[in-house]
Amino acid sequence: MVDVDDSGVYINVGRVDAIEYTTARDGELESYRHKFSAKARPQLVVSHDGTHTRFVGGQYKFTERGFVDHDANGDPIE
Repeated sequence: MVDVDDSGVYINVGRVDAIEYTTARDGELESYRHKFSAKARPQLVVSHDGTHTRFVGGQYKFTERGFVDHDANGDPIE
């Protein structure tokens, strides 16, 4: 877990088209890239001092499979 300061004002940077990240899975480092569907894209916001970024909104969930886009009904887009 990571402590995150939730206070303050954030500036909207724009929509997130895709995200790439590296993580350990089953003891091995793996790289992933997820391209969000047009309707699932979250907003990228940054703290006023430029030290914290966040995703806000979007129609997706993070699961054991990684990022999974969802439709307007909340169903996964496969």
